[in-house]
Amino acid sequence: MKYIIYSILFLMAGLGITGCGDSDNLKGGFAEGTGGLNLKEPSTEKEIDIPVIYTRSGDIAFDLQPETFPVSIYKKGSETSVKSFESFAALIDAGSPLVLPVGEYTVKASSFTPSEKVSEKPYFDGSTDFEIEEGEVLNTSVKCFFKSLGVELRLSDRFKELLAAQPENYDYTVTVSNELATWTFDKKEMKTGYFLDGCTRLIVKVVVKMGGQTYPERTWYFKNGENAPQIGEYYIITLDAGKSELKMSSCKL
Repeated sequence: MKYIIYSILFLMAGLGITGCGDSDNLKGGFAEGTGGLNLKEPSTEKEIDIPVIYTRSGDIAFDLQPETFPVSIYKKGSETSVKSFESFAALIDAGSPLVLPVGEYTVKASSFTPSEKVSEKPYFDGSTDFEIEEGEVLNTSVKCFFKSLGVELRLSDRFKELLAAQPENYDYTVTVSNELATWTFDKKEMKTGYFLDGCTRLIVKVVVKMGGQTYPERTWYFKNGENAPQIGEYYIITLDAGKSELKMSSCKL
């Protein structure tokens, strides 16, 4: 089953030129030694397929807002930005075209600036190199791709029915770890977790209450067949708890 993830396209196009400096030193409307960069509104035109593990059917759709993506420009090979904007919208508000000194650069964009090892939001990023020439406005693009290890918990229909009929007698807590961070699912919170690092295996710990009895914690280990979980994959784990048994989708280790 293929799941479709949409990349974000930042299209840079020359829509106009603003002059600066003394008119005798202008070339194409720019001061000597500078050129321009102009960005149009992002689009979601390109489709990419990512592996989805342990699932039978369904589609994944991300509610992305490209106008909120942070954008930074670096001298090529440098880790220090020469221009940074908290969002694409802020870059547009700063005026266009964006004037830069002649030289080679890298533009980077991402869905957000990571501060933790796991997030409730999917992480996308991308970069591209470009060169500013004197008096010219450059057209280029940045494509941001899925850079997370997604983990979703689903409950079997049988377990859902028991939870609804006897909420006082059935409960669960599922904690997933990539050995660098953890993400917890329970009755109150079922949001998908997005890890920013791959791992040798996903460690899934489960505490479940069935028929009024709370059972000791049990642990499962998940991989993609014989392969370690990687960035760019999306795992769907199913919890099935009946009146006297507990099951989870598993892989061959």
